[in-house]
Amino acid sequence: GGEISVRNATGQGAAVSVSLPVLPVSSVSDAANVAHVDDPPVAGRILLVDDEESVLELEREILQSRLLTVLAARNGKEAIETLQREPVDLVVTDMKMPGEVTGRALYQWIREYRPALAQRVVFTMSDANDQESQELFESSGCPHIQKPFEVDGFWRVIQRSLMVPDPAVVKR
Repeated sequence: GGEISVRNATGQGAAVSVSLPVLPVSSVSDAANVAHVDDPPVAGRILLVDDEESVLELEREILQSRLLTVLAARNGKEAIETLQREPVDLVVTDMKMPGEVTGRALYQWIREYRPALAQRVVFTMSDANDQESQELFESSGCPHIQKPFEVDGFWRVIQRSLMVPDPAVVKR
């Protein structure tokens, strides 16, 4: 029932318009991707960091379906570049990524250069049982999510993390 229209002018570029009808919640097939009526409202800009494209897309879909602004980075280096130019309210990062900047290294960078954001990091990982990860979770106080995760569980951790008071605002 939607429409797509394209206008093209030589030397001026193209304009693409997409119009989609609004469906009532009852007609949405995947109710897990729709915010629950009793969910407290949260807002924010979230940076997702994961080297697995399918995980990144799933996380993005879950958060955008709840009307949050989502930025994505495919590795730690890209995440740092994004954090240097974009304000964010929460970082969700995979612990184990290839390259120099792992989730742990990204967290250390955040602690040094964006300390107000250090309490607003959520770690995701496939193996949360190693001693090094456990020590980081304990010392940082940041939550972690074991992959694979359930949509509702992921959402609840994000929701709680966005409700943590921003230290910059509390000090005012």
